[in-house]
Amino acid sequence: MITHGWDRLRSDGEYDDVDRKLAAALERIAAGGRKLLRAAALAESLSTTQAELLLQIVTTQREIRAPATLAQRLDVSRPTVTDALATLERKGLVVRQQHPADGRRRILDLTLHGRAVAERLSGWDTPLVKAVAKMAESDRSETLRALLDVIAALTDARVVSAARTCTTCRFFRPDLHPGAAPHHCLRLEVPLLNADLRVDCQLHERAAS
Repeated sequence: MITHGWDRLRSDGEYDDVDRKLAAALERIAAGGRKLLRAAALAESLSTTQAELLLQIVTTQREIRAPATLAQRLDVSRPTVTDALATLERKGLVVRQQHPADGRRRILDLTLHGRAVAERLSGWDTPLVKAVAKMAESDRSETLRALLDVIAALTDARVVSAARTCTTCRFFRPDLHPGAAPHHCLRLEVPLLNADLRVDCQLHERAAS
């Protein structure tokens, strides 16, 4: 774990303020997630980036599965994606096909073998999901809202650049309604519960800074 704020540490190694404790806890969870994804990728003889690309391709709308789009969503460089895709093509997991609306463009798709691998990879986060499921339902929805607010703040600070959450979308209106479903999506024209908020929305459009 990366440590910071040494002047705020007590003699027993614990942080004094809640903000740093929360940041440290989130970093521990993130490290655990990276470990799980890396293990799932290694089980398929893939790098983490290659595994992430397969998962992105299988969940992204077909018309926008281009290397530049995938690089943006993974928040990595275009050459990194190009190299990873070349390996996936050699492994027979990914193919390039003609764009349905523009014959000059190519989009990415999974082969049958690639879909089978992506399906196996899709359970990489099961331990995280099981851990979260132990929380009370109300705690889960409140925590989701709080974490999305953190992501929005990190997006504004340009720490996170690939967020497609409700809280970073120009169509999102928080706390607009009284009652159980306080938020509103102008794109879908529906009220939203905290539990309805999306972490990765296909309809997302970045809000102005």
